[in-house]
Amino acid sequence: MIRHQTEHLVLTSMRPEHEKESFKLHIDLDVLAYFQEGGLGWQERISAALRRAAGKSNG
Repeated sequence: MIRHQTEHLVLTSMRPEHEKESFKLHIDLDVLAYFQEGGLGWQERISAALRRAAGKSNG
């Protein structure tokens, strides 16, 4: 349990590369399922795909 708490603290204390904002976004269910199939990190994968589509990719 302590290990989980420590990992959580490390993850939440990391500064994100880009500023984030929470908002509501409607996405087709099949598209959402595609990103969620990869497991944890699906929100970051959606963000990366949107950055590429917007020409804001870092690489």
